[in-house]
Amino acid sequence: IRDRVSTQSTGSDEVNGPCWLSDPSISDWMKQHGVVSISQLLAIFENAAHKIVLKNNKKPINWEEVITVHNLTLDKDTLIQVWLGVGSILEVVSKGYRVIDSAYENWYLDCGTGNWLDGGKSWCDPYKTWEQCYNHNPTDNIPTNLQSFIIGGESCLWSEQSDSTNIDQKLWPRASAVAERLWSPLATTGNINAALPRILQHRENLVKRGINATPLQPRWCYLNPGNCDIIDI
Repeated sequence: IRDRVSTQSTGSDEVNGPCWLSDPSISDWMKQHGVVSISQLLAIFENAAHKIVLKNNKKPINWEEVITVHNLTLDKDTLIQVWLGVGSILEVVSKGYRVIDSAYENWYLDCGTGNWLDGGKSWCDPYKTWEQCYNHNPTDNIPTNLQSFIIGGESCLWSEQSDSTNIDQKLWPRASAVAERLWSPLATTGNINAALPRILQHRENLVKRGINATPLQPRWCYLNPGNCDIIDI
């Protein structure tokens, strides 16, 4: 996405209907105004929010659920952020909306550190390696005639288990791998072995700038380029 300043997200990811309905101020308002469903209520909210966004010369962004779950009809300038993969992308673009890809299977950087509620596995295990981040192409398995509807991508890091003490390590340099994938031609990103020395050097540069980026390999690999290439076994 070249100009993120011109956009504004109004959310609507995983709206908790029962939570809304448990609030008397909401349920009473719905009765007074003849609103009979959470989807109908969400439509009222989003239409009001979008008017504010558009009034400020920005384009609204919503998460995919406004289309795939609630089936709202929004202005086609609305950008839809998709996190559930190819099926959702195809559903969204078939209705004429443009997509920001945030595939959780590849680009959710908070995954793999356990479930903070019960101590079990996190819902989006496993941890997403830099290779996994780098190898995800948003247009894979999307018909050629629909690929232009995918205007960009964004990696995500949800903050339940992140704060100022560990955010650098979780973000970097994996987010940089996503950036090279999104901002570089396919001729550049087609060979992960060619990308390896670049991302190792990039991690060194980040550390020199005071950013606590996670090491990807033993330092010996950085000092001996080509000796730690990724191979198929």
